[in-house]
Amino acid sequence: MFKLIESYVSLTNDAVSPFAHSVVRQTSTSSLITDGLKLAQPLLEAVTAYDDFINNLGYGSPSNTTIADTLRDDVKRQLGRLAKQLNLTYENKEATLQSSGLKMANPNTAQRPDGDGQFNPVIVLTDGSTPGCLLITFEGFTGSVQRLVRFTTDPTLDPKHWEVAVGNGRSREIGAFPSGTKVYVMAAPLTSTTTDPIYSPVVSRIVQ
Repeated sequence: MFKLIESYVSLTNDAVSPFAHSVVRQTSTSSLITDGLKLAQPLLEAVTAYDDFINNLGYGSPSNTTIADTLRDDVKRQLGRLAKQLNLTYENKEATLQSSGLKMANPNTAQRPDGDGQFNPVIVLTDGSTPGCLLITFEGFTGSVQRLVRFTTDPTLDPKHWEVAVGNGRSREIGAFPSGTKVYVMAAPLTSTTTDPIYSPVVSRIVQ
């Protein structure tokens, strides 16, 4: 069954705002979602309030930190609210749910090339700053020296033959891809002693 994830409490602080803005943009412009702009409005208001507070914050006091946490939690709640509403309205309609930009609850299950099957590292895909590109945000990669990324537009291809990118930042862009292309991505943290990388679940996204 195709369904959107309805809880976003695990999103890292750095990922909340870019992910929320990406969801607002995709939901609002999706030709498959009726009244997408109206549905995304509460999320837009929440993330705008959060951004405005953070942009004017400077060095945070304990009280400011508490307010920021509260505003950020509201963004996460609005993400969950939107996901729940879309799940109810478009039950099991994969293309429509996917077009919202929210995370699918059933990640692609293509066999991973190696690793022990643990699901510690997680990645989030959003629109990149360059047209046709995707931005990968890495979660659960603490302590790693490099991030090994594998990606493809053909999910039937053996993951060992997916394209490879390596970097060491909190995020990185891949692409560019033609608009409408569905890209599948997984990533693994690497340390100086890594011999068998543990990959994240595969995440997919349609390029805008």
